[in-house]
Amino acid sequence: MSRIRVLIVDDSGFMRLALKKMLNDAGDIEIVGEARDGRQAVQLAKTLKPDVITMDLEMPELDGIAATKAVLLEVATKIIVVSSLTEPGARATFDAFAAGAVDVVAKGSADLTLDLAQLGKELTEKIRACSQKAAPSRRFALSHNTVAGPRRKVDIVVVAVSTGGPRTVAELLKVTGVLPFPVVIAQHMPPMYTESFAQNLAAETGLRVREGSSGIALEPGTWTIIPGGTDGFVGTGIGGALVLTVRTDHSATIHPCADLLFESAARVCKSAVGVILTGMGADGTQGAIRFREKNFPVLVQEPSTCIVPGMPGSAIDNGAASHVLSVPDIGKRLAEWGRHVAATEG
Repeated sequence: MSRIRVLIVDDSGFMRLALKKMLNDAGDIEIVGEARDGRQAVQLAKTLKPDVITMDLEMPELDGIAATKAVLLEVATKIIVVSSLTEPGARATFDAFAAGAVDVVAKGSADLTLDLAQLGKELTEKIRACSQKAAPSRRFALSHNTVAGPRRKVDIVVVAVSTGGPRTVAELLKVTGVLPFPVVIAQHMPPMYTESFAQNLAAETGLRVREGSSGIALEPGTWTIIPGGTDGFVGTGIGGALVLTVRTDHSATIHPCADLLFESAARVCKSAVGVILTGMGADGTQGAIRFREKNFPVLVQEPSTCIVPGMPGSAIDNGAASHVLSVPDIGKRLAEWGRHVAATEG
């Protein structure tokens, strides 16, 4: 089996050395080059054509955002940002996502507090996920009890998404427009990044997008992002209105956990819709199975269109998908169901 070819880009000699050692220890990853600034990164990317690039953001000569843009004009590769766990680092990361990066791994706020073992484990997993080849488009065998659509007014839409999410979610919002029901998104992301994620989505789409907090009302027309590193649960408040509870459930291995979000919606809602988009692993599958048991529809991104097909593929393989669609078609389907709600209320 061929190894995954990786180019490391970081202006810190210590970080380059640390990343090189951690990734070499993985066995299935080969470090083909190291760059100390963005300009050198562009040159090496064109020469080496790596499968994946780990990209620092704050560098001399050419920063990581400009380097990401320049690299992707020349080379078909996946870029994972290695960014500081700070507010400025989070804002810069979303500029890198806009430039074409697909995921982020957070450094500590200072090298002295940096958990190198955790960073190495997370980065290794994401490099492996990004190097997966998307499955070719094929006919999927959907569950025998496929749900055509909501049987009554939709209470809420819940979304599971991971690697490749920032660009994919933005694409989805641009198609759906304003919806007459609330949407809650579990995007796998570190703490401090989801506020910038929400702000960027709001600015890019003109929709009402916000980072969630405990007790916040889940209102029609609003997209709520569960805070990074925590988990979100749909519950009911005064008069049966839907509210969000935010806490970290340590039984989950990844946060925000989509399975927990889906399962909470299945418990309290009479009509919910699940959406599973690009991402590594199987998060969302167990929640989607719960939706299937309640006869709630689950819209799954067609794996061949995913940056990483793991989460959609898992839902399909476990018979939890009622529809397998491209992201634009998922958006159109949600908008269509929203128009039916509006017509019913009118």
